[in-house]
Amino acid sequence: MRRGTQKIEAAYAARLNLLRELAGKLEGELCSLLSCVPHVDRISFRAKGLGSFVEKASDLGAEGQPKYAHPLEEIEDQVAGRVLVFYRSDIAAVLNAIEGKWRKAEQQHKKPARTSQFDYETTHRVCLITSDMWPKGWSKLEDPPTTFELQVRTLAQHAWSEPQHGFYKRGGGLPKSSERKMYWAAASAWGIDSIWEDIKVELDKLDAEH
Repeated sequence: MRRGTQKIEAAYAARLNLLRELAGKLEGELCSLLSCVPHVDRISFRAKGLGSFVEKASDLGAEGQPKYAHPLEEIEDQVAGRVLVFYRSDIAAVLNAIEGKWRKAEQQHKKPARTSQFDYETTHRVCLITSDMWPKGWSKLEDPPTTFELQVRTLAQHAWSEPQHGFYKRGGGLPKSSERKMYWAAASAWGIDSIWEDIKVELDKLDAEH
């Protein structure tokens, strides 16, 4: 292990308990914010593990240079949360519930670039870590992270993305036959979401008419 990597590892290990405290605080607050939002299946937060952080901090960019000049400050998912919902339309309801409560740094809906593709899909928001969120001792951190990540996705999106993530982390790439099956599964997940959403709209319309 390089000396620089050892220093980063030690610094991250020293802050890990504070990150876990922050994750617990944010999870509790989000549970409260979403208590009246229907169709929320799961809310969870975690602090990034030591090994996972060191691996990401060591990533190289396209030109072979370190991707992060200041990884302890720049890596945004040192604390990350996830909300799983039943229907696509619930994603907007979740985001509306936290609007004005957690300051947004950026947001994007990650999806395939072309309509003929099926791949990873999730709504990804980066929020600012404001002083009211800080656990005791946070102000003493050197180069503290300034943001945390929040993913909001449907159960079908999650059911596809988690195994897919594991397949790619195994290394060595995927056989063509396995890759084809994986994208077939992605298309199926998209279809499931579309069908559930259509049924929900139909039933909501019937309920409104009666």
